[in-house]
Amino acid sequence: MLETANSESLRQVGRSPTRSDAADKLTGAAIYVSDMILPGMLYAQVKKSPHARAKIKRIDVSRAERLAGVRAVLTGHDLDYKMGLYVVDKDILAKNEVRHFGEAVAAVAADTLAIAHQAVELIEVEYEVLRPVLNHMDALAPDAPLVHPDLGAYDYVKAVFSPHPGTNIANLSANTPTRRCSTCRWRLMSRSRNGRSATASTSGRARSRRSPCVACSAMRSGCRSTTCG
Repeated sequence: MLETANSESLRQVGRSPTRSDAADKLTGAAIYVSDMILPGMLYAQVKKSPHARAKIKRIDVSRAERLAGVRAVLTGHDLDYKMGLYVVDKDILAKNEVRHFGEAVAAVAADTLAIAHQAVELIEVEYEVLRPVLNHMDALAPDAPLVHPDLGAYDYVKAVFSPHPGTNIANLSANTPTRRCSTCRWRLMSRSRNGRSATASTSGRARSRRSPCVACSAMRSGCRSTTCG
């Protein structure tokens, strides 16, 4: 659009503008959210899981609640709703089970940041460590634990996702043209690359039609996913 324009007549395109906030950021004068202090403001901290996957057997927040300066302590059971952009599957604070390292299991609001930190350390959580699902091929294995056992009950954006209940598959559109592996019958999404037909495994890597099926090769025992026919 501007290929034939005279560069001398352009005020912004092709030029290096001076950032209006550069001096403040370089000198440390810029104000960030964490620098702001407002009347009556409280400070929050969260207790995080040290495990990739575990059952929450017990959370004791009594010592944190008794600490002077603590205004509120919450666990997942105090927040009876989920959030999510395309699939509403995320607990604000974990309930019953943690699904990744560092997932928040409790939250504290206190008068100072130091008190909030101290209160978090006083929260006791008892876990039963479970086998995690660490990659997409493990998630497709016949004996894979379900990351979200309630996958079929979640609200989701139908134009973007298509969860398959009873599996670890969050998106495999029934409207996508598919073919099946002749060995394990796993559905492989058809793709087009440079005008030629190709196929892709659930990892999204294009393969030749003559290549072995990634699903049954990785599982060895054959694919027994409930999505296979």
